[in-house]
Parts: sequence; C-alpha cells; structure tokens
Amino acid sequence: MPAKTLTFGKDRRILKNPEFKRIFKFGKRLSLPQCTIIFRRTDAKKARLGLSVSRKVGKSHERNLIKRRIREIFRKNQISMEKNSEIVVIPRKEALDLSYFELEKALLGLFVRGKLRQA
Repeated sequence: MPAKTLTFGKDRRILKNPEFKRIFKFGKRLSLPQCTIIFRRTDAKKARLGLSVSRKVGKSHERNLIKRRIREIFRKNQISMEKNSEIVVIPRKEALDLSYFELEKALLGLFVRGKLRQA
C-alpha cells in the first residue's frame, strides 16, 4: 500500500468550532465506558475525524497520548471507513487505562456499530 494513502492531513481533520457544533447538534451518538463517538453523514468524499478531549481526562501529556493514539487508529483504518462521514471522538478518563490495542478494538467496535466501517 502506498504510504501516501495512509496520511492524516488537514483535509481529514475537523478543526473549526462551527463544524464541531454542527456534528454535536445533528450527529448520532454511540458510547462505551472509555469513549463516545458522535458522527454524521455528509457529501464529503473522505471520512473526517475530530477530537474533543476534556481536561477531566488527565494532565496534558495524558491527553496528548490519547489524541495521538486515536489519530493513529483512524489513520491506519481510514481505507475501510465510510467515505462520507464526519466523526468526533470524545475519550473519557477510563481510556487512559487501555493499551493501544484495547483502545483500537473499542473504537473499531464503535465504528462498526455505527456502520462507519465494515466489520
């Protein structure tokens, strides 16, 4: 697989506050004890990811670790994701107790439940 297809550039990110608000208002929500995802279908040609990590999750280095892990999980699995979706992941403090592989299994399970990814 060419490395270029597995990038996570600005076109794959949800960055602006109005975009987050639109997803929070019109999106569907799925939860686990470790995290929540809010997603909605769009006309976009690529799946997009946004992260919302509260200070309640932990100190800055812990929040950054969670964000890096979630971005990497999305980056590695973006080929199997639905192309017309916007996803916001909201991790909870319990996500810090998970290893990378446990977090990956939990997130991919939520993506399958929301029909954002093929099983």
